Amino acid sequence: MKSILLKWSIRSVAWTFLGLFVLGVGWSVYPLDGDTLPHRVEEGTGMSFGWSALLTSAVLGMLGVGAVGLRVVYCMIADDDGCAG
Repeated sequence: MKSILLKWSIRSVAWTFLGLFVLGVGWSVYPLDGDTLPHRVEEGTGMSFGWSALLTSAVLGMLGVGAVGLRVVYCMIADDDGCAG
């Protein structure tokens, strides 16, 4: 039971990170409610647009790498063929 719960939680967090990554990249390109994500960070924090774009891309990069890393961990501990390919 513990193994099933561990695999399920790793897989669900990986999918959550991937979803946040995709939504963040989409919001960075396509403005929602008039502002892109870096513009919203700029307004919220008061930093320049260059720094807010750098912060946004760094956080999105960490989400993307985290999603891939968790998927690799899941594939290493999974017993099924769901990772074969």
